[in-house]
Amino acid sequence: MTSNLQKIPLFSQLSQNEIDEILSFSKIIDFQKGNILFLKGDRVRYFTALLSGQLKIYKSNSKGDEVLIHRFSYPTSIAEMPFFEDLPYPASCVAEAESQVILIDGEEFRNFLEQHPKLLYKFISSLSKKIRVLEDRIETLSILSAKERVEKFIESDKNRFLSMKKIDIAEELNITPEHLSRVLRGLKL
Repeated sequence: MTSNLQKIPLFSQLSQNEIDEILSFSKIIDFQKGNILFLKGDRVRYFTALLSGQLKIYKSNSKGDEVLIHRFSYPTSIAEMPFFEDLPYPASCVAEAESQVILIDGEEFRNFLEQHPKLLYKFISSLSKKIRVLEDRIETLSILSAKERVEKFIESDKNRFLSMKKIDIAEELNITPEHLSRVLRGLKL
């Protein structure tokens, strides 16, 4: 478990003593596929990092349909912004596969950060990367047509496209599976 925590970019430069200190005010939770980690509106009490597996962040639209915000695969930290801004979670999170998460006590972690300011620069970097991902997602979903979204997805990571279920691709591109099928027929893949 210690080595898993150090694989998360945010914690990669910490000493073993610093890792042990964080572990002293943390707990490890195993999630089965479909288990909810948090719901939109829940109070943030922990800093959370994914140690193994995959999580999905989503919101529900007015019809009750899930709208994918982002998928997280190990190793990464999640929900940094609501943690730092002391806001409720802006979206919900569910395990998409068997996953393991570390929940780091929020108050203790804030105290730790005050004693280790070098870690704050890592946070800034982590948040900047996630902002870039979200900006790209917003651009993709708001500007590109369904056909252009599919083409961009295939061009950016053909192996991932070929390994995913069509329903998951459709969800990621915010189109129906039927529409995806029509686009793929039109592309003659």
